[in-house]
Amino acid sequence: MAQNSGLTIVFIGSSEKEELLEKIKSTAVQCERHINYQDTYYLTYIVDGSEANIELIDSGIEHTGARQMSIRKAHGVILFYRISSQNSVNQLHDVALDFQIIRNKIKGAMITV
Repeated sequence: MAQNSGLTIVFIGSSEKEELLEKIKSTAVQCERHINYQDTYYLTYIVDGSEANIELIDSGIEHTGARQMSIRKAHGVILFYRISSQNSVNQLHDVALDFQIIRNKIKGAMITV
């Protein structure tokens, strides 16, 4: 089967992301965790008879160089927050700085859940 170059998706935000992360991992044909980076997963799916690969990064909420780098190389970023928690929404305010720093480098949809 042909293998594509893959997509990189970054999850940022509150703990609600864990449920979706687990569902996504459970639907993959193969799921491997990065040997050194415990927040990075490699998922394989079969799409139209070909392998499709996704690198999924659970970057957390802390502002780090690793989070900035993961956003920079991402094809998509999914932001999570709890609508009933002002603190959860406020945590995403810090994420805005990362997007301002690299705003022209992200080419993908942003989805809030």
